[in-house]
Amino acid sequence: MKPVLLSLFVVLIAVLLITCEKPERNNPWDENNTLNPEAWAPQTLQIETTSITERQLTWTYNGPANIQGFKIDRKKGEEAWQVALAALPKETRTWNDTTLIPQTGLTYQYRIYTYAGNNSSAQKTTTTQTDFPAPSDLTLTKLSDISYKLEWKDNSTGEQGFKIDRKAIDNEWVIGYGK
Repeated sequence: MKPVLLSLFVVLIAVLLITCEKPERNNPWDENNTLNPEAWAPQTLQIETTSITERQLTWTYNGPANIQGFKIDRKKGEEAWQVALAALPKETRTWNDTTLIPQTGLTYQYRIYTYAGNNSSAQKTTTTQTDFPAPSDLTLTKLSDISYKLEWKDNSTGEQGFKIDRKAIDNEWVIGYGK
């Protein structure tokens, strides 16, 4: 009887060893997942200028559906990264940053990644500069001996308005003469 049980036991172990596979670890929530970080990262990150103080980020996502969402980090100029500036639901594919400072030459960097629990995908990055272009093509039209019409081309969007400085021939500049 013992040799039969031993033979059955050996056959059972052999069957288990042959049919057992390593479990697939393709769940982003699994701390030991084997997903390639690029495989579940956002794709085609783009940035569009909405105004001098706003940028819109858009992206696509084709990874696993069982993610928690997306996180966006931002770096302004030489400052440290603002980690998780925005945490967005998994259905979201656009986000607007409305807090930019309009300063010519100031660079903003963004990085976006997918997350599930404590796990994160690879990051996608993009950069933008905040330019604050001055008006151009200023023309003066004399309307009378004491009245002039000023016209110019507005080269930016989102500004609050314009300030006009004035200087008579030999006098000092009057700053903020008109608004």
